[in-house]
Amino acid sequence: MAIVLDIDWEELDIWRAAMAELLPGVDIRLWPEVGDGDDVVMLVGNSIHEGALAKMPNLKCIQYFGHGADRVLDHPDLPPTMPVSRLSDPTVARWMTEHALAYVLRHRRNLDAYDVDRKARAWEWRAVPDPAETHVGVLGLGIIGEYCAEAFAHLGFEVTAWARSAHTIEGVDCRHGPDALLPLLGALDYVVCALPGTADTHMLFGPEAFTAMKPNAYLVNMGRGSLIDEDALVAALDGGQFAGAALDVFHTEPLPDRHPLWDHPKVVVTPHVAGGLGFGSLPMVAENYRRALAGEALIHQADRALGY
Repeated sequence: MAIVLDIDWEELDIWRAAMAELLPGVDIRLWPEVGDGDDVVMLVGNSIHEGALAKMPNLKCIQYFGHGADRVLDHPDLPPTMPVSRLSDPTVARWMTEHALAYVLRHRRNLDAYDVDRKARAWEWRAVPDPAETHVGVLGLGIIGEYCAEAFAHLGFEVTAWARSAHTIEGVDCRHGPDALLPLLGALDYVVCALPGTADTHMLFGPEAFTAMKPNAYLVNMGRGSLIDEDALVAALDGGQFAGAALDVFHTEPLPDRHPLWDHPKVVVTPHVAGGLGFGSLPMVAENYRRALAGEALIHQADRALGY
């Protein structure tokens, strides 16, 4: 039996070696070298290439290598009964929480401004409000959003979280439902997006959302690029509707050379790195391989109706 790895932004040899330690004797192949596709029972990746599934007629499951699963669930070639699992890895959640903290604190502590001052030999003190006077919003309360909300609350920030359905987190004001979003955006100093890509979240941040935000607000998106109307984002930043954005995900990746976000003075671009290295996910992948062969339900199987 064989597994095909197709993680389009990773060094696949590293992942194959790590998986081989957990699954000794399993033939682990690297896309596009499928070989005899009749032997392939599991596809592990973050996309489905055109024609790939036709080369693996005995495929039993797809392990999406990410915390959402939209890039697989939305694929037109996906058979209606094919089980798809997504990751739910505390290691990735901690990496992404670190990413959110880094960019919120970088902006809040005026580090970019101090770097400009350093180059100008300027010694200028800038006031920073107490964390309790700084309102952080975390959108999305899966394992990543929950870690983020708890981390910001632990540091003393006022934290409000928003999700599709009701949640309870100690020390965090949790709200839910579409009617609660725009009023919340108007109160936030920092907006951290950890939402999945679904039909409900597609272009969630467009002109209406940007208009609702405070002029001094700062946006960190590490969920999905599809959450943001990128043209509306540029227009809102140019119009001074909010202060800036740190973006790790985009509609098209890699970000095209001529895209205006590369050079925008109010935008930080990172190349989809917030989740770090997800080696902590591999035991779950190995267990799902065992379950697929045994005909058992997968761990963290995606819900097609919800889109993740």
